[in-house]
Amino acid sequence: MALQLLADMLRHGNALYIPAEEGADSFTTQEKIKRLSIPEEICLAEWEGFEKLKDDIRDHSIRYVCLDSITYIDKNLSEFDDFRLWCKGRDVVLIVIAHSTKSGSYKGSSDLEHMVDTYIWVYPDSDDRKFAKTKKNRFGPCPKEIEIFMEAEERENPVLGAPSKVSITNEDLKRDQNQVNGYKAAGMRKNHADYLLMPSSELQELLQIDRTPLSADLTNLCKKHPEVFKSEKQVQRFIEEVNKQPELILPATNKGYVLIIHFSRNHKAMVLEMAVKQNKRRIRTAYEMKTDQVVVKIEKLTKQSDSHFPKVLGEHYQGAGMPSDIRSALSALLKDKNSASDRQNPDPLVFIGFCEQLHILQNENIPWMAGKFPMFTNTAGTKLYILPQRRVKAVRNKVEDEKATEMFENWSHYPASFKDFEIDLPDGKGKTVGTAHKIFYASDKVMQPGDKKGKVNRYKHDFNPNKRPAKVIDDVLIIENINITGRGIMN
Repeated sequence: MALQLLADMLRHGNALYIPAEEGADSFTTQEKIKRLSIPEEICLAEWEGFEKLKDDIRDHSIRYVCLDSITYIDKNLSEFDDFRLWCKGRDVVLIVIAHSTKSGSYKGSSDLEHMVDTYIWVYPDSDDRKFAKTKKNRFGPCPKEIEIFMEAEERENPVLGAPSKVSITNEDLKRDQNQVNGYKAAGMRKNHADYLLMPSSELQELLQIDRTPLSADLTNLCKKHPEVFKSEKQVQRFIEEVNKQPELILPATNKGYVLIIHFSRNHKAMVLEMAVKQNKRRIRTAYEMKTDQVVVKIEKLTKQSDSHFPKVLGEHYQGAGMPSDIRSALSALLKDKNSASDRQNPDPLVFIGFCEQLHILQNENIPWMAGKFPMFTNTAGTKLYILPQRRVKAVRNKVEDEKATEMFENWSHYPASFKDFEIDLPDGKGKTVGTAHKIFYASDKVMQPGDKKGKVNRYKHDFNPNKRPAKVIDDVLIIENINITGRGIMN
């Protein structure tokens, strides 16, 4: 069952299976892989400890990990909890197998049930039929019991995600038809399952979004633009191509939507209009646009004050398929925006805690990287400022900014107070010193039971390797291209 679950997950990211008890090269493991027609894209590895497992996850960009079994690997959970938190900080889904006893409990420490987000008990009945029963789920209600058919001949294609043969024994699941692949799809139409696609790493980078799937009604999109699409399959391929290589993000006419653009080989702009409000990722329409129309949209941005656009893949927007007139328009726009931003007051900064330790790659020594340094972010949550305390002064009722207040309350989970800060930021463009690797920080975020304002909680975060540039202006360090939300530092 674990192998088949990972096979279905392949459409969303790389998967790793650790058969610690049987061994990756054992006859039983290889026989299961062959019998169940498990695709070769699933990574297999021998159990060599949690540190080696972390290296494998980093090296192969793993998104789904299955440990089989935790009873064999770490029965007392002495190291597992740290590894679980490490995975959570990197947005890696961790699936853990624990062997069941005849009484229906599992072997090992009872703490395991309290650590996990979801606890599913798989068991046979007297006729040896297999059932899955949810005993715990932090993400909301779910079916109490479903019958599972596990044989390979009952699956058409695990990579493409053809549905397994499932007999549903719980009426709640029958009524909840808008639950697709574990995600609640927005705007679900009756008797129609939305197409769901995990956003590519490039799209996440450009929009600074999490891994909430994109959703689309292929039938409706096909009908909207019959001059472009002759079938739903064409719409699906169109969406997948744009998602795979988004080169430009522009604001849409509809508020709360953006235009995601990829340039095809014939220099036509392939466009997805997608919602980015309230964590919705619904694709409203898909169509083609001429390059001169894109240029007009870019030129209109020179009259707008919105500094969030355009977003371009690559520092010098030299995408292989991007037409020269688009690059010229972007060059003029970005030059104008940069000169304008130099003349404007900086975005208000928001206090989010204290940095106690920071590791930077490609840099041997930054003397003040260990200690206690006030930590701030901008209102968009895309930059992290780490300052010596001498540059920060507490004041009262100094800043009144709705975006800053919203960011503070989203981060802290308690109302903003009358306490503000005056920050003495040095001038200059600064010097790049490397990329952020990991950070240890303290904050009084109210997230877990028992947390409260003023109580210091300590966190560790591993940044995506070589993707978060760090620069120094005098004695202030700035980490760019990140995503700070109410859940913490996210990438």
